[in-house]
Amino acid sequence: MTNILELYRKTTFTDEDSEVISNAIENKTIDTTTIKENFMDFVYHNVGNRYPLEDIWDYTDENYSNGLTHIENYNNLLEFLNNK
Repeated sequence: MTNILELYRKTTFTDEDSEVISNAIENKTIDTTTIKENFMDFVYHNVGNRYPLEDIWDYTDENYSNGLTHIENYNNLLEFLNNK
């Protein structure tokens, strides 16, 4: 499972990365809740107290994607928060 979460720290996924992740989710080696929780840890570590937690949760509840790396999801989140 740790290796899967490490893939999410990359800038982008390769096709192979995406396949590994899809297979891991399908085979229940990792679940999407674990991936999202890992992303939220990533966000809290990088955002600190600059944005209201409610705004972060509102965005991620609707817009978080397992098909994007943490960095890609984070950049989308920042764009949202900065345009709010």
